[in-house]
Amino acid sequence: MDHIAVDGSRGEGGGQTVRTALALSCITGRPVSVRHIRHNRRVPGLRPQHVAAARILQQMCGGTITGDRVGSDTLEFRPGPVRDSVITADVGTAGSVPLVLQAAVPAAWASGARLELTVTGGTDVRWAPTADYTRLVMGAAYNAMGARLHIEVQRRGYYPRGGGRIRARVGRGRLAPAEMTACPSGGISVLCTQHGVDAAGEAASVAGELERAGHACTLEVSDQESAGPGAAVLAYRAGRGFAAGADSLHGNGFGGVAGRLLGCASTDENLADMLVVPASVAGGLSVFETGRLTRHLETALYVASTITGCRYGISRTGTGIQVRIRGSTA
Repeated sequence: MDHIAVDGSRGEGGGQTVRTALALSCITGRPVSVRHIRHNRRVPGLRPQHVAAARILQQMCGGTITGDRVGSDTLEFRPGPVRDSVITADVGTAGSVPLVLQAAVPAAWASGARLELTVTGGTDVRWAPTADYTRLVMGAAYNAMGARLHIEVQRRGYYPRGGGRIRARVGRGRLAPAEMTACPSGGISVLCTQHGVDAAGEAASVAGELERAGHACTLEVSDQESAGPGAAVLAYRAGRGFAAGADSLHGNGFGGVAGRLLGCASTDENLADMLVVPASVAGGLSVFETGRLTRHLETALYVASTITGCRYGISRTGTGIQVRIRGSTA
């Protein structure tokens, strides 16, 4: 079978293309060739977390891979059948472990394989979702679609030191279409983790802003083991038909977190593109609402439709957009 060509310069032109292509290649058994990787970035080519994700997926399916080195602008991947796996990996830098999980978790889940994956690297770093967002927002949405996913943060790894460790366990579950169209409701949780800095006051300000807006709110601040100093905050709520969160790192300030969460539709803008991979192979109609068509979402839809042949449509709603994906069967 010839490789399916994926243009890495399309859409947001970053690592989203690589993660989506690799996961769907594993799930569908279709080889892919991704070219012009991260073409739109200041430093183009693969970064350590992309190489780590590619090698983890290779171990999961026994496939073959070329171009899996930092700086490479081309990656070719020919998968084998995904099998039950226990894997330990090290990103080697403060590269994002949550971004690695975005590729590995759907590949195992949608293939019906068990996975126990322990990855060392950055748990809470720039330009990536935090570990708590990954386990509590992405995890809630995936489990609502039938996954059996449990994510444990064993040690924090803040930017720039990294050195954190996350263990993800994927059991044999089912894969159902996404239905995320409910208006977010109920209480909001604010979580702050820290080491070597005091971010409790900033986190309390986030909770206070949410309460002044009329929302019941709980605040939890915890000091956790980490290789270096840092802090992160997450405000989120998840329930039947919705999952949304907003996070930030200590150095970036927590000031916009409350407003971003309150501006969310049924899913936040980051979660929307994470739903595309499972929805594209769920074998039914997935529907979810989000604030706007981001470049990441646009890219995920392009890659998914190219590899799986899924069909999708986008329409406007009163609070943003509604995305409909008619998934194929892997």
